[in-house]
Amino acid sequence: MPDKIKHKFNLNEWLGKHLNFIELKDSALKNINEFSENLLKDTQSKINDKLLPVLNGFAGHLLEESNDPRAIKMSFRYDNKDVAVRELGNIYDFSSYKGKIGILIHGLFGDERMWKKTENQSVPKIGDLLEINEKYSVLYLRYNTGLHISENGRALSNLLEHFSSIYKKEVSEINLIGHSMGGLVTRSAGYYAGIQRQEWTRLVKKIFLIGVPNKGSYLAQTADFVNELFKKADISKDELISKFLDIRSNGIKDLAYAYLTDEDWLDVHKKRQEKIKVRPLPGVKYFLIAGTLGKNKIFNTYFGDGLVGSDSAASNELNTNIFTKVERKIFEKEDHISLLSSKAVADYIIENL
Repeated sequence: MPDKIKHKFNLNEWLGKHLNFIELKDSALKNINEFSENLLKDTQSKINDKLLPVLNGFAGHLLEESNDPRAIKMSFRYDNKDVAVRELGNIYDFSSYKGKIGILIHGLFGDERMWKKTENQSVPKIGDLLEINEKYSVLYLRYNTGLHISENGRALSNLLEHFSSIYKKEVSEINLIGHSMGGLVTRSAGYYAGIQRQEWTRLVKKIFLIGVPNKGSYLAQTADFVNELFKKADISKDELISKFLDIRSNGIKDLAYAYLTDEDWLDVHKKRQEKIKVRPLPGVKYFLIAGTLGKNKIFNTYFGDGLVGSDSAASNELNTNIFTKVERKIFEKEDHISLLSSKAVADYIIENL
């Protein structure tokens, strides 16, 4: 009797024979590498400087681990350059506006330029309108979005502690405005300020979270689900498809489930829902700003602004402290990026500042 198993159709072998996946994969990786190297050969050039945040968003953790000079270091920014904390006093008069400041923190793949219009744009963004308003000293931050959110949260907490210790006589009030991942980094910073017993949080009055996936991003979760599916049922040779899909930065992986602490991602065996509870800062008023593209309630819940669902951006997760006030505002017909150039959003922030 012939061995039926021996003659059983093998999909893996068939795909390998007909699709030459290994050759495709090697060719794709080679082209991607050559493309990135050509574009980033001179990181000081104007074009490459704009691409640097994107590279860090995709592979910033690898750049950091290998001490690559292209790895972005968290820093305040002015005129497209890093500015040391002690040098900020030469640029800003923090005693003006009664010592009130606002710090803008960008999201994934971004830098401080996301907050301001470019030469080719006519519509002012939130950063422009805050500066024109002249009620606060407006500071911008840049960080490596490919790192774990908790790593950036701890770094932000340390940076703000350093800042407040130097300018404690001039600064009376700090207000934080975070977009997308920047809002998660802001919340993580508050957590580590408590762990490290830092005092900069005493100066914080208001925190604005714009399009922030407080409960995670359903879109990123979908990518994570597809990756997990391939890990369990990968038909490619040596699981090449799942390995290829798993080439995502630590920051992107954390974004899927809004991991804010080291403990959230260190234990690879825990369930996704088992996260450390990060409570809001007591005495601070939070403003949760969400965008929606349509009027379909189900769509808005999961994909509100195209990337972050309204249920996540306007989450009840921060309602854990009776001493903390949380206000929610949903802006219709605004996507994840247009929230930054929406005059209605900017007016709402300015009004509440």
